[in-house]
Amino acid sequence: MRVPFLVPILFAGLSSYAQFNFPFPTQNAVWTQWVDHWSTGDWPPTYYGRDYYSYYMVGTDTLINGSGYAQVFDYIGNYTAAIRDEEGRVLVVPHGLSEEFLLYDFTIPAGVDTTLSVWLLWNMEQVEVQMRGEGPIGEDGRIVIQGEGYQWIEGIGCTAGLFMEPWINVSGYGLGLHCMSVENVKYYPTTSAGSCEITNAVSDRSSHQLRVFPNPARDLMVIQYDGNWSGTARISMFDMLGEEVHAEVVGHGINGWQLDMRTLTSGVYTIRFEVGQEILSHRVMVHR
Repeated sequence: MRVPFLVPILFAGLSSYAQFNFPFPTQNAVWTQWVDHWSTGDWPPTYYGRDYYSYYMVGTDTLINGSGYAQVFDYIGNYTAAIRDEEGRVLVVPHGLSEEFLLYDFTIPAGVDTTLSVWLLWNMEQVEVQMRGEGPIGEDGRIVIQGEGYQWIEGIGCTAGLFMEPWINVSGYGLGLHCMSVENVKYYPTTSAGSCEITNAVSDRSSHQLRVFPNPARDLMVIQYDGNWSGTARISMFDMLGEEVHAEVVGHGINGWQLDMRTLTSGVYTIRFEVGQEILSHRVMVHR
């Protein structure tokens, strides 16, 4: 059952002494994030390029366990999670679950260190993160909580993206929030008119594409490459720590392969396809 649910969004003109002033958005918000891909195991590392992807709200709200939530979708329109703001504590119900988890907490007083159990979308799990209260910053009084290399900004999200990750130095890739907007106004990285683009854009490092489906996968995943090639190619897969968990060499003649994911634990992995001088990568999720 869906019910109308609207919370006013305030971004200015409130006292900087309040511990939380700016509720998390509940409609017409977009988070465009970037992922940088690097090689692992060699020095200096090789930079493979930057990809962009988005999460967004469109004002479609829902009722879960008696509370109203804003629904979040990914760049191709797949329902991802439901979010609500409880006076500075942002709570999330991930897709496929009914239990509520902590996503952000802006009520930590300035100068106070604490440990939070927060939800990671990419890992589909809770993790313990050491957080430190920073208090209000700037004239707008947004509350910033400092994590493991990333900041959580009230009313905006994490500088790693909407669904934060606690690691800033992860082998093989880096994360960042490219743009965040609400109601056709950009609030990150600077305030200006216009909405962030909803995209899954791959950088121009290659004219070809690597398609994977289904994603998330439970048992089997299909990989397709749209380019013409000869000789052999290498398909490899890496976990969140940059460890190689699968590798195989494939011959030309076909452009599609099937990977067995049943031996892998739930989480996020990077698939890398190398043919000639071309290297393509794609982030995938295994979800049991």
